[in-house]
Amino acid sequence: MLLIRTLKSITVACVLLINTSAWAQRADENVVDAAQDAFGTTVGSESIGLYNSGSARGFNPRQAGNIRIEGLYFHGPVAGGGIELSNRLFGQSTVRVGLTAQSYPFPSPTGIADYSLRIPGDDYALSAVLKLGPYDATGVELDAQIPIFSDTFSLGVGLGVEREVFDHRSSRYKFSGAVIGRWRIGQNVEVIPFWSQARTDDDEFGPWIFTGGLYAPPKIKRSIRRVPEWSEINKRDSTFGAIARGTWSDWQVKMGLFRSIAAKPKTRLTMYFDVQPDGAANLQFWKFPNELFPSESTSGEFRVSRIIAEGPRRHTLSLNARGRSAIQGSGGVDRVDAGTTVLGERLPDGIPDPDFQTLPRNKEHVHEGSIGLNYEAQWRGVGEFSAGLQRVFYERTTTLPITKASNSTWLYNTTLAAYLTERLALYASYTRGLEDSPNAPAVSTNEGEGVPASTTSQIDGGFRYSFGPSLRLVAGVFQVKKPFFSTDDSNTYRQLGNISHKGVELSLTGEPIEGLRIVGGLVLLKARVSGDFVEQGVIGKIPTGSEPVTVNMNVQYGPESWGGFSVDGRVSHASSYYANIENTFKVKANTTLDLGVRYRFDLYGTPAQLRAQVTNVLNSYVWLASGNERLWRPTSPRKGTLQLTVDF
Repeated sequence: MLLIRTLKSITVACVLLINTSAWAQRADENVVDAAQDAFGTTVGSESIGLYNSGSARGFNPRQAGNIRIEGLYFHGPVAGGGIELSNRLFGQSTVRVGLTAQSYPFPSPTGIADYSLRIPGDDYALSAVLKLGPYDATGVELDAQIPIFSDTFSLGVGLGVEREVFDHRSSRYKFSGAVIGRWRIGQNVEVIPFWSQARTDDDEFGPWIFTGGLYAPPKIKRSIRRVPEWSEINKRDSTFGAIARGTWSDWQVKMGLFRSIAAKPKTRLTMYFDVQPDGAANLQFWKFPNELFPSESTSGEFRVSRIIAEGPRRHTLSLNARGRSAIQGSGGVDRVDAGTTVLGERLPDGIPDPDFQTLPRNKEHVHEGSIGLNYEAQWRGVGEFSAGLQRVFYERTTTLPITKASNSTWLYNTTLAAYLTERLALYASYTRGLEDSPNAPAVSTNEGEGVPASTTSQIDGGFRYSFGPSLRLVAGVFQVKKPFFSTDDSNTYRQLGNISHKGVELSLTGEPIEGLRIVGGLVLLKARVSGDFVEQGVIGKIPTGSEPVTVNMNVQYGPESWGGFSVDGRVSHASSYYANIENTFKVKANTTLDLGVRYRFDLYGTPAQLRAQVTNVLNSYVWLASGNERLWRPTSPRKGTLQLTVDF
């Protein structure tokens, strides 16, 4: 609470300092306008696109180490849901794949998610956001920027307080705060220190639902509360660090050092096991001993570049060093059997908090570092080429059981883009990486057991074509190869073979006519598993959860004659997919429609935006499965939100 009181005091001071010359900060936010392609964009609390920071081309960019902050390497904790990066700290994030990923040195296979800090500018500004819905949820966000010393040092402060309500009518309270500085040293150097925390209390998460066979759970009323009041998660996610960048003549230096701590002082979960077609189920309560120690990660990057310009050609040679040191826990889950229940019925009030035991927990340390050399050539109007080579050193140790694994290998990547005409560009790339694989899940017989780091690869290529100044098509093909880990027929989590994702991805963005903007994307994915288990018929050749067809189409219409008013809609479709590794049972396809309106106006002389949206307008009801454990969740029902943003 001291944090909240402190940020409130700072915000009040910001209000007193604001004058009428403040320029708009958040009232113009619009994720459809901001998206340059359909591969994934987040602005504020709205996200659109085919991919996100947890899923791209069928894999997880966080797990692959492909998160960037202002273009610099960041690797936060990934266990237990990973670190939450606060919207008070980051104003926008973008997923880069194919041609747009070629400007990042030393990527790993799977797309790059780049987060942009809310770097304060040179003018006073304050934005306030009021959120209502869904259901009876409410929230307030405040973001201010204050120039402390003109043209030298500015401070950004953010505060968010929110009560979120889940579909099953349980809730949680979220508090987020951030402080960002921008310090200019002379004409060439900029230093950006920052700190943020995202805090969640009374998160009545869940429940987790597992069926007893190859069938989906029965249709139930989604608004029924199915967790006791004490079944909750408390989280404290902190991220802080600093970025420094400078330019001297033909030299550039960029560096970033980041520290993340993901703590869960309390984790109590409600589990429905062996759910039958009529809803009968075994009820269990689980306790995770997260309070023993948090997940922590320190990561960073140093890059020095020499730039040589010769007419229309530009050469950049970069020496790059990266590293991370992380600690996380797994296992130690205590389970209490609470008898039988029915999934579709509300749990009775007054269920006592079980007397959980504290069990031994595995503690895992990961140390990784690399040093590499990258060359990039840009020829205006002709094309681009880059090639990188790096040496990676990796070490992973665990305490339960005591194990140690290490790896040292060479990684390389190369990219090529050719501008055939002013409208048409071709591209191709190859990337080789080394990345962690997730530990065995808590529902497996070897829960928490670590697996070795894996060598991965990716090849892609395609084209970008501009129909005019405001409409652009990107089309590409890709293939990503990684080891395949899942639970076998004895529910043991281990490598069962290798996995290959081949696909086609399309993005169409722009404004074909005045006032009409579209952001549309399509992914056709062919995911296949290979190895002895497939050849022996133990598992199928298609991995669980891989959707062969994904479509995401956003349309917004608001001509200038409408005076700041616009309407928008989104259609999302995911095809059916296999829910078990034997490839004998499929989840149904799912299509949803979202509709919204947006109105930009002046509120007593200050810029403002009113945003209303209804998601899943047709109230689609489909049970979705994840993993081979037959973990199920229903699609969210129809619900609405209202948001007012004002810049002072």
